[in-house]
Amino acid sequence: MPVFYFGLPFGDGHVSEEFPDMVEALYRVTDDVIFFTDLLISDLIAHGERVLASYKKVAKLKSEKISKIDMSPAYDQGLMPDRAQYEDWLIGFRDDAQKIVAADV
Repeated sequence: MPVFYFGLPFGDGHVSEEFPDMVEALYRVTDDVIFFTDLLISDLIAHGERVLASYKKVAKLKSEKISKIDMSPAYDQGLMPDRAQYEDWLIGFRDDAQKIVAADV
């Protein structure tokens, strides 16, 4: 029924909010997946750099490197979610808690 999809009044003035609510939920979940994937990539790159630095000291290697991805075009085009939306969540994590000690590697 079109009244359900388009949020039109039906019956005694009732309006179905299911479709617009679902579209909003999909929008938010998509932003969450994009933001947390970008955050995970950044954390993995930073961790990889620390592990590689420790490994290079032991193995005396020079040419190994961690692969990186440049997301700046997506940020420049406004495709990435705003970090401010996630500040309440991010405040629970401290950078120094994520650092590894070279001896642990």
